[in-house]
Amino acid sequence: MQLNLNHPVKIALADRKGFFLCDAEDCARVLLHRWHLRLQKGKPVVYARFCGQIIHLHRFILPVDGRISFKDGDRLNATKRNLLVKAGGDR
Repeated sequence: MQLNLNHPVKIALADRKGFFLCDAEDCARVLLHRWHLRLQKGKPVVYARFCGQIIHLHRFILPVDGRISFKDGDRLNATKRNLLVKAGGDR
């Protein structure tokens, strides 16, 4: 099967009770980790644990300084076109 790099890919969460979206070009990297869902301040956050640290999926996809928001408001949509970097401020 060949992936179309222009379409998002659905990836199941570790507990298989949901999924998130990422770009096909990021799939190989993302699939190396087990991703989980938790609520943080009442909002869903996809995260993984590795190297003794917790990292949020959107920061894994887009490792930049500044705040990252989700253009469509869907925090399970970690496609690059949905991530908006806001300069400065806290993470």
